[in-house]
This record gives sequence, structure tokens and C-alpha cells, in this order.
Amino acid sequence: MEVLGAQLPNLLELELLQTHAVEQLCFEAIGFQKLKVLRICDLIELKKVKIENGALPQVEELEIGPSPQLEEVPHGIYYLRKLRTLAFRDMQEEFELSMVPYRGRNYDIVEHIPNVFFYRRLSGQHYVVQSLRQLAETIPRVYC
Repeated sequence: MEVLGAQLPNLLELELLQTHAVEQLCFEAIGFQKLKVLRICDLIELKKVKIENGALPQVEELEIGPSPQLEEVPHGIYYLRKLRTLAFRDMQEEFELSMVPYRGRNYDIVEHIPNVFFYRRLSGQHYVVQSLRQLAETIPRVYC
């Protein structure tokens, strides 16, 4: 990602699509300084996304998934202070529940983002969309 970011300093939108060869992505503090939209989609073997403090400072929209191997919510999302929309597609239920307001272990990473959405495929290209608030309302109060 460092090479790509250095070669395309004025890039506004980036989509990383459909590969089985990537296990980890790292967005370093020096790259993609003007990027507004980042989509990380269908990276089947992706296990970790690292976003360094100072990376992606202008990103307003981030979409991740499906990435069934992703082990945790990228902690660096906390640094994306201009992020307005965060969307996850077809992720594991435990992954989603980790962001439940005030109870999920990863809520502090996403609490500054006004719009957090979860998309789940019903059939074909049809999705059901649920906001973080809606997700929180559907689970029992004893969840931690």
C-alpha cells in the first residue's frame, strides 16, 4: 500500500476487490492523504487491517467486507476523524456485536462515526441494512 499511496498522491477513491492473496493491509501515515472513499471488498483471506495514526486523514467513507477471516475491527479506524460512514458487508455476527454501543469491546473505535451500517445478503443481490443503533436494540441487555 505504501508504494501505491506514493505513486497516486491525489487519488480520491480506492477500491480493493476480490483477491485471495492478501492477508494483511497496512495504511501508513504518509500515504493516501487526499483519499475520500475506501472500499475493501471480497478479500477472502484478509485477517488484519492496520491504519496508522495520520493515514487516510480525509477519508469520509469506508466499506469493508465480506472478509470472513478478518479477526478484529481495525483499531486505526479511531484515527479517521472525518469518517462519516462506515459499512460492513456480510461479516461474522461476533465481529458486528463487538461494536455494540457501551457494551462491545470495540465500541470506542467506532463511536465517533455518525453512520455505522451492517449489510447482510438475503438472496442474490438483495441486502438487509441495519445501523449500529438498530443492532444494539436487537440483542439482549446482558451482552458484553
